[in-house]
Amino acid sequence: MQAEAKRVENANPNDFKIRVNQLRKVYMTGKGPCNRGDPFLAVENISFGLSAGECFALLGVNGAGKSTTFKSLTSEVQPTSGTIEINGVNIQKNFSAVRKFIGYCPQTNPIFDEMSVEEHLYYYGRLKGIPNTSIKELVEEAITELDL
Repeated sequence: MQAEAKRVENANPNDFKIRVNQLRKVYMTGKGPCNRGDPFLAVENISFGLSAGECFALLGVNGAGKSTTFKSLTSEVQPTSGTIEINGVNIQKNFSAVRKFIGYCPQTNPIFDEMSVEEHLYYYGRLKGIPNTSIKELVEEAITELDL
């Protein structure tokens, strides 16, 4: 991890599609003196960089900070410190500019039982900002390929 942290710190930020540098997240537990909460360290100074087409796995025991790291990458939680850049854009400062580049499948089922496959494709296409004319063509192509 130390070698990766040095690589990320010393490299040109544009060398990576995803660059996480010194990410740290501390949650307040809600328990403690005067109900202010006690700090709980979820992620401590993690750094990594991913190039285009690179496959990456984040492994660790329960409570190691994997989910918090991914939630930080999707801007679901705000890091306490550190930077996250996707395609050279700092997501803490301009998440809307990188939202279309992110695809994330969390542990929970992101499928709605009452929607068809086709409806899901339209729904997620709209969320990603794909123009309606393009969505129609892409959905029809996917439905044909899936033989639905």
